[in-house]
Amino acid sequence: MLEKPALRRRLRHVLGHLPEATKTTASATLRDRLLAWPCFQEAPVVALFHSTVTEPDLLPLLRATDKTFLLPLCHPDRSLTWHRPLHLDRWRPGPFGIIEPDPSLSPPVAAASMALVLVPGVAFTPAGDRLGHGAGYYDRFLASLAPSVATAGICFTCQIIPTLPAAAHDIPVHHVLHA
Repeated sequence: MLEKPALRRRLRHVLGHLPEATKTTASATLRDRLLAWPCFQEAPVVALFHSTVTEPDLLPLLRATDKTFLLPLCHPDRSLTWHRPLHLDRWRPGPFGIIEPDPSLSPPVAAASMALVLVPGVAFTPAGDRLGHGAGYYDRFLASLAPSVATAGICFTCQIIPTLPAAAHDIPVHHVLHA
């Protein structure tokens, strides 16, 4: 089995070469699956992520339902805070170039209000093991969640692999949705 850095390089290469049409179609399929998924339907507050060029685009969900959505802000101490994006046209690039809500316009919301957290990653196993981007933001956050909060890895099918190297601090997700 490849070590985490080698797996990340290999999968980033694969993701970097996915045709835009494939990513667009898969993203739409994932959004449809989420809208039909009972866990999503029953969750009044959902944490999602602003995609990078190698991740499925979930942002159209912001306008598709009446749910409360939260998006993360990355902080220098490698923590995440969650904000309700009230002004979708006034976002800013975060420390990794990922677009984030402006915290002066989007109030922070306690993680305790979340019913479902949609989690990005470089790779997932069918059982929910996750290979993140390497900074540990989501592992720290997932470790802090109450057991009742559902978590779902969201990815393209090419990101599903049979096994991943895991350390004690790696937190699996409950579900994996891919297209």
